[in-house]
Amino acid sequence: MGEIGKWCFCNGELTLVSSLGDFNTPADAPWYSLRNQITSVSCSGTRTVGKNAFKGYTNLTIIRSLLHQVNASAFENCSNLKTADLSEVTAIGANAFANTGLTAANLSSATLISSNAFDGTPLTFITLGSSLTTIGMQAFRNTLQGSSNKIVVKGSAPTTPNDVFQGVTAANVTLVVPANVAN
Repeated sequence: MGEIGKWCFCNGELTLVSSLGDFNTPADAPWYSLRNQITSVSCSGTRTVGKNAFKGYTNLTIIRSLLHQVNASAFENCSNLKTADLSEVTAIGANAFANTGLTAANLSSATLISSNAFDGTPLTFITLGSSLTTIGMQAFRNTLQGSSNKIVVKGSAPTTPNDVFQGVTAANVTLVVPANVAN
């Protein structure tokens, strides 16, 4: 079970004040009894969200603060999660944002995006930065399902598995690559 850490809850917002570890199941998180009341999460003292910390919290709509690491399944199945500042996230675990409601993901600081990280998420805009070294299998499977989607690549892309964008129609995606890395 995860380390409890310090946290507080007020008016629908859960604030993580200190570091916490991973949880074997979502029910192991100390705030689990509040899961139907939590609409936003902010992090004031920690930069890591542990495995299964908010998995299945369907009333969660926004992650308000910057994170550095999001572990496996941390926000999986948070179907109403629409907004998350991911611009400083460096590592994203497997299934971390699978089946959420996110439509945009600024992953400009990410070095690692694990398998199925955004599987089934209705992304229409993705930014990938120059520090990206690893993308796992099916990381963006069944995303970019609309008719007008955009992927912005700000550096050289790492070697990736063939199925990173499985289920995505290439004709519906505009790929923006700077001229200096277009090769």
